[in-house]
Amino acid sequence: MKLFIGCSSSDEIEKKYLDSCKSLLEKLLKDNDLVYGAYNSGIMGIAYDIAIKNNRTIYAITTEAYKHELDDIKSNYKIVTPNIYTRSESLIKTSDVVVILPGGIGTITELISSIETMRNNEFSKPIIIYNVDGFYDGLIKFMDTIYQEKFSDETAKKFYRVLNKESEIIDYIKEVEA
Repeated sequence: MKLFIGCSSSDEIEKKYLDSCKSLLEKLLKDNDLVYGAYNSGIMGIAYDIAIKNNRTIYAITTEAYKHELDDIKSNYKIVTPNIYTRSESLIKTSDVVVILPGGIGTITELISSIETMRNNEFSKPIIIYNVDGFYDGLIKFMDTIYQEKFSDETAKKFYRVLNKESEIIDYIKEVEA
């Protein structure tokens, strides 16, 4: 199965996030292929290194502005898109499951794009938010406010699962595979 791993490319994040994500990624990328944003740093770099170690197929997808980053990456597929919007679309459509780990603005953009793409019936793939150590609590609360204040229909909640434990994610992906 091809997993889009949306996550931070920053090397500056706290060790607790790096450690939690590394542990999860070691399990996920043992038997699944990696679809990712083509950077070799931060959590993205961890995902890349684990995929390489496990000899998994790697789909590296980036924009024209960052295509030089592909020179330092070994991947089976190198995909360059004209802009960030088509990059997000390519990441989502290339994968079988969207897994959102802690990340920054780009990761949140990918998450929201995934939800909106599903809401518009453009794909129907599982979206998982790994809420390690409550990282996404604020965003989830904000999204709940959007639903409560009727800015968006609450049915959008059914398009994603917020999971707090690595074991829950592993079990859910096994369920999806079955």
